[in-house]
Amino acid sequence: MQKTLCSLLLLSLSVNAFAQTYLVEGTIKDDREQPVPGAVVLLLKPSDSTWTYSAAADSMGHYKMGDVEANSYTAKVIAQGFRETEQQLTILDHTTVDFLLQQAANTLHEVVVTDQRSPIETSFGKTTVNLEAARIAAGSSALDILRKAPGVRIDGQGNISLNGANVLILIDEKQTYLSGKDLEEYLKSLSGEQLAQIELMTQPSAKYDKEGSGGIINLKTKTIKKKGLHAITNSSVSLARHVHPAARSNFNINYNAGKLNLFANAGYVHVQGFLDERLERSISNLQTNQVSGMSQEGFYKETWEDYNLQAGADYKWTSKTKVGMSLKGVYHPNREKDEIYTALSDDNNTIIHKTERRHRLYKNSLEGNAYLKYASNEKSNLTVNLDYIHRNHDLYLLFDSKGYDEQMQPNGNDLLLQSDAPFITTLYAAKGDYEIKMANDFNLEAGLKASLVDIDNTNKFQVHAATGWQDDPVRSNNFIYREHINAAYTNLAKKFSDKWNAQIGLRVEHTNIHGEQLVGNRTVSRSFTSLFPVAYIGYKPNEQHQLEINYGRRISRPSYNRLNPFIAYSSQYQYETGNPDLLPSFDHTVELKHNYKNVLFTAVELRRRNNIINPVINRDVAANTVAYT
Repeated sequence: MQKTLCSLLLLSLSVNAFAQTYLVEGTIKDDREQPVPGAVVLLLKPSDSTWTYSAAADSMGHYKMGDVEANSYTAKVIAQGFRETEQQLTILDHTTVDFLLQQAANTLHEVVVTDQRSPIETSFGKTTVNLEAARIAAGSSALDILRKAPGVRIDGQGNISLNGANVLILIDEKQTYLSGKDLEEYLKSLSGEQLAQIELMTQPSAKYDKEGSGGIINLKTKTIKKKGLHAITNSSVSLARHVHPAARSNFNINYNAGKLNLFANAGYVHVQGFLDERLERSISNLQTNQVSGMSQEGFYKETWEDYNLQAGADYKWTSKTKVGMSLKGVYHPNREKDEIYTALSDDNNTIIHKTERRHRLYKNSLEGNAYLKYASNEKSNLTVNLDYIHRNHDLYLLFDSKGYDEQMQPNGNDLLLQSDAPFITTLYAAKGDYEIKMANDFNLEAGLKASLVDIDNTNKFQVHAATGWQDDPVRSNNFIYREHINAAYTNLAKKFSDKWNAQIGLRVEHTNIHGEQLVGNRTVSRSFTSLFPVAYIGYKPNEQHQLEINYGRRISRPSYNRLNPFIAYSSQYQYETGNPDLLPSFDHTVELKHNYKNVLFTAVELRRRNNIINPVINRDVAANTVAYT
């Protein structure tokens, strides 16, 4: 009889609003008072032993953790060849804690063999974080977990970087085709309970798309291999800085009958948040030597929800062939209210504007995948994937700007606008990957990929006049964009000995772009072919040290929002607009990496970039406007 497992509801409540943070530091030594470089200090929650902070000791045995929130923790110290040490801590101020480690005994009866993986592992061009070994807290979102990953930074606009450079985000090796705020909200809606690993690829192999100068972050979801029925549900409510109560619920169910595997998951997220922003800029006119200034203060508050449902099936057709498919639907309503005060000043006068913006955004999407895996024998396999994505975003904006003089008296320079901007994205992608293990420890990979993205974005403005709402053809627009990319790649890896191994690869991508701005009848077409070589050499002198040097070329294509020429107002006198003429930038990167006992990781990187994409600020003195492109 097959066993049926159904977990109970896990409800976690974490409140951490406006908590103060402190520095925690100290030294780690052995029983001979010698430093223990590479030892890792983990701060765990006493309630469930989940990881919250970590740091590794340097060559002098010194460790340091910044921005540790005031709370009680269990401090655990792990180092190869030493016994684990635990200590209870209460952080209320700058705290110094030293640890003394005892050598692990080598007697046979103390040896315990387990299959537990290290929290962090490295391989060619990649660092893997095993989330179960790191014991990430229940109730965390994928975005929360990414914030803790080494080298990952997320700014206030939701842009994700790895070691200071932009990256491509994959879910199970598939592109999300999202960026900025859209990607941030998607990762907030993805439960951390669904993730098994985070792969940080600073130098991905030729198998992967070459988008992103900083490489790729691949989020790998969990798979259930045990037979029978398995279900789990979890809910959480949390408070954090700049965020009002956030609620998350997820339900996952899986039925494995051997050849047939059925799965489904549903999720709900409700989030409220706000942002205070202050900008100060000084703009000089090189021709007249006139200096003007702009000061802007903004308060942004939004509420959004996310409903998602996914279902799929895997079927083992034969002993060599496996097929599967899945569908996912998302509905995402968002409401935002902004209040912005802008002051423009020059040698003559000061103009003050108060702007109120109200957004209503409704997103819905449908994503589908079908795959086939064929393994003719233990040494070779073929994988084919077909993907379809359809996203529909509909944004309604009410923009109310009122002008005042220096005495805060109305000056009659007001503007009232409303706009409706549907944004439709459709993606088709097909990919085939082949791998074979050959004689003399050679491993060969090759593959093909084709993708087609169609975007249709309309922005219809109306301006309020004495007679009521009137169409505004000056601000209205319609932008249609198509991107077609064909790619082919090959990788060859060779293990020369237990100490030396190497890999080389080449990816070829041909890109066709066509953009059409219907208002003004302007078109942009571009076609180009790019080569992306990549190479690695690895050296492992012993079990404690691992060295790697690699080289690769990558591309950073401008996002669709940066290409879109539509106007996005932050105030009557400040707005942003895209540039359809932007060209991609290319990076050549060389990395030297060192791994010490899988606990201390160091890297040196040299990067050269061509066609750097930077924002441009334009000041129209006559109209008193500042435009960002």
